[in-house]
Amino acid sequence: MKTITRGLISFVSLITGLLIFSAAQAAPINVTYTTTGSAGNWILDFSLTNNLDAGDYVYFFGVVLSDRQVVASPSGFNSNAWPNWNNSSQGGSSLNYNNNWIDLNFSAGVASGATLGGFEVKVTDLIAPASVNWFAYGVGGNWTGGGNFSRNTNPGFEGLATNASVVPEPATMAIFVLGLLGLVAMRRRKQ
Repeated sequence: MKTITRGLISFVSLITGLLIFSAAQAAPINVTYTTTGSAGNWILDFSLTNNLDAGDYVYFFGVVLSDRQVVASPSGFNSNAWPNWNNSSQGGSSLNYNNNWIDLNFSAGVASGATLGGFEVKVTDLIAPASVNWFAYGVGGNWTGGGNFSRNTNPGFEGLATNASVVPEPATMAIFVLGLLGLVAMRRRKQ
């Protein structure tokens, strides 16, 4: 029994370390969303976190969904400038992003180190999407961190947004794992 308990503690410690390490390794841009509503009437609220270098801000952002129904935009962002966008000419994918927001004045973008929500889209799917393809462009500096397409002075990124309504964040998982460790330790003391 002690061998099993030690093995479980070692395994849980490894998982906790990996979760904490992955949380510390931030992508240049991170996108999540929450889902509200019901079948055929979902509202997806996207939040964008800018982890680019200081002075870089994100000014152009979009997602691919079955519907093009932007219902809300953060202040300073226009959702009607480019209703469809494709990154293939800039070195990105050939996906057609049909819900897009841009700061045409290059003044209200998402600053480095900041998170901005309120990019809302209505979808009429019976089941809310579990993940959504996204793109974003930054400007203001000279990005050298890699993982981008287009120029380093106007780096473009693409990724897969996760539904924060469903998927626990790494910090939440780490707390869960630490709680599991506590339960194992209490059980050992009782034996």
